[in-house]
Amino acid sequence: MHSSILMLLATCLLVGTASVNAVPIVRISFDQLQNGEDVLNYYSGGFGSLGSGPGPGLSTAFGAGWIVGPPDVYSLPGGKSAGLSSTATMNVPGGFTGWFSFYYSGAPLTVDFFSGQNGSGFLVGSMPLAGEAQFATAGWWSPGFQSAVFQSSGNRIDAVTFGELVIPEPMSYQYVVLGLGLLAGVRARGTIRRSGILP
Repeated sequence: MHSSILMLLATCLLVGTASVNAVPIVRISFDQLQNGEDVLNYYSGGFGSLGSGPGPGLSTAFGAGWIVGPPDVYSLPGGKSAGLSSTATMNVPGGFTGWFSFYYSGAPLTVDFFSGQNGSGFLVGSMPLAGEAQFATAGWWSPGFQSAVFQSSGNRIDAVTFGELVIPEPMSYQYVVLGLGLLAGVRARGTIRRSGILP
């Protein structure tokens, strides 16, 4: 019985590992570029507009208008996101199928996905997003696209992710940790009070 349970757990672990490793996850954070720099070909092994690079070969190129600067979604010192002020295109020349997600803030935003590069070919899907004062999540399962056209009137984009959905509102996790800490403190105070140490 004990060996059967161990075998089942080992099988589940192997299956879980295989499914996790089946789709490589790529996350683009923009932190490696300089403030005020246009991303351009940095994430396809090239350079940003201010000479940062060569960047990692992630086979993703950004058209003009993805300008890097603070803040980032995780509120890290020196963290950055990309600011958009008009139509901005992201190309994935090899195409991508699967979960595509990112964080965004600012004005209402529409992202259109196309079968060809630079918004060419046919429209694969569209993601209309409401305006958000703080960073919010956006995600879509794509049947396959080679370009995403962001119709922006003032947005910040961060953690562009291929292969999984970004977690909702990372700041909320900080509130959960703070809440748990407060509960632990209240519980400890009650224990101390019952022991007679506190009035």
